[in-house]
Amino acid sequence: MASVFAPSPSFAGLNRSVSTNGISARQVLPAKPTPVDLPALQSASRVLQDQFVKDAQIIPDLGDTLTARV
Repeated sequence: MASVFAPSPSFAGLNRSVSTNGISARQVLPAKPTPVDLPALQSASRVLQDQFVKDAQIIPDLGDTLTARV
């Protein structure tokens, strides 16, 4: 019976079949870490932080909301 799931490309290089004296065994190879694009992460962090600040300014302070008289 064939599997309906295709192997994930990110894990394609991790499993290798090896044969020792006719016995097959699975060997898991360590994954190579992907290089991190630090400037892109810092830029994204600034964009998110700016948006969080804008969102926080829209919402009134909880203390002011609770003590406000209607």
